[in-house]
Amino acid sequence: MPKIKRTYGFPIMHKIVQPASSGKVEVEHFELSKGFVQHEKQMSSFRGGDGWLWVSGLKAGVYTRMTEGGTCWMSDTWMERYTNAAMLKAARGDVLVAGLGIGMVAVALCRKREVKSVTVLEINADVIKCIAPQ
Repeated sequence: MPKIKRTYGFPIMHKIVQPASSGKVEVEHFELSKGFVQHEKQMSSFRGGDGWLWVSGLKAGVYTRMTEGGTCWMSDTWMERYTNAAMLKAARGDVLVAGLGIGMVAVALCRKREVKSVTVLEINADVIKCIAPQ
């Protein structure tokens, strides 16, 4: 199996965004241990279907996630990067982003030379309070 690039041009968010909370929105760092990753990769062979894709890019390390009322909205794990990679690669000119999340997409777009401007629409004021100041 070929080696998988895990950042896809996106920043490592725990180095940029600090834990914060506002209302029901919480931003936190979390760690995937080597033991957890190893276990998930071993168990994927029993799950069948496309489960292997989810675990194939897992890497132990520190990540950032945003939750609202305990439900995860966004993280900077491998799958989140993977599912946004094509968008980042294609982005040019003036870009409109629906939802700020942890800011991973907005930061990556702002760092890209081909992108002239980035406008982010965010409906939840608590998300903005947690992320925008950073």
